[in-house]
Amino acid sequence: MRDFEKYGKWAVVTGASSGIGREFAKELATAGKKIVLVARTEATLRQTLEDDLDASHRIVVADLSTPEGLQALDDETRKLDVGLVVHSAGLAHAGGFLEESPKIDAALQAIHITATVEIARLFGERLVNRGGGGLILVSSGFGFAPIPYAAVYGAAKAFVISFGEALAVELRSKSIDVLIVIPGATKTNMSVKLAEQIDMSKVPMPHGDPRKVARVGLAALGRKDSVVPGGMNKIMALMAGLMSRRMAKAQFGKLLRSALIIRPS
Repeated sequence: MRDFEKYGKWAVVTGASSGIGREFAKELATAGKKIVLVARTEATLRQTLEDDLDASHRIVVADLSTPEGLQALDDETRKLDVGLVVHSAGLAHAGGFLEESPKIDAALQAIHITATVEIARLFGERLVNRGGGGLILVSSGFGFAPIPYAAVYGAAKAFVISFGEALAVELRSKSIDVLIVIPGATKTNMSVKLAEQIDMSKVPMPHGDPRKVARVGLAALGRKDSVVPGGMNKIMALMAGLMSRRMAKAQFGKLLRSALIIRPS
C-alpha cells in the first residue's frame, strides 16, 4: 500500500454506499485515512460503515445532484483536514433521447456535470489553502466516443474526462494531483440497473471488479492524469481512439440499439 500522508487526515468519497465508491473508501481506510462517506441513502451508508469501516469515520447523507446536497457536503466537511476527494457518485441510463423523460437527463447532467464542477471548485480551493492534495473523478469508457442511445450519459462522462484532464494541468503547480479514472463495465448496482435497459448478453463487455478499479486508481494518483483499469478496457479505449468519430458513433449506435430492451419507435 502506498503512503498517502500527502493527502491529509481525511478523504471524502461520494457514492460511497456501493460499487466503486465503496471500494475506494475501504482501500483508503486501510491506508489509514479517515473517510467521509457521502451518498443519498442513510441506511446504505450506515451499512457500509458497519460492515467495512468503523465509527471513527463519518457519513454525510446528501443528494449531490441538488444545491441542498452540495451545501450539506460543504457544511459537514468544512472543519476537517480533507486532503483527498473521490467523486464516484453517478447515474447511468440508456434509451432513445426523445423517448426518455427530461427528468432523467436533468439528473444525469446534475450529478456528472454540475456536481463535478462544484465539488472540484469547493475542494480545489481548500486544497490550495492547505498546500496541496488530490482529486479523483470517476468517468466511464462511454466518454471516449459519441454513444447513440446513451447520448446524455456518454456526453456527460466525456465532459468529466475533458474537464478533469484540463484541471490536472492547471492545478499541478499548486501541488494538487488530479486523476480521471475511466472504468469500463463494472460489477456495481449501477450496472444492475443498466441491465434493466440493455440486454447485456448483446454487449460484449466484460464486467470488472470495483475493488480493482479503486486499487488501480489509487496506484495512479500523482503519477498519471488518467487511467483505464483492465486490459480489455485499455484495448477498447485504444480502438475507440483509432476509429474515426463517424465510424465510432455508427458502431456504438448499432450495438446499443440492438441491445435496448425497449427500443425507440
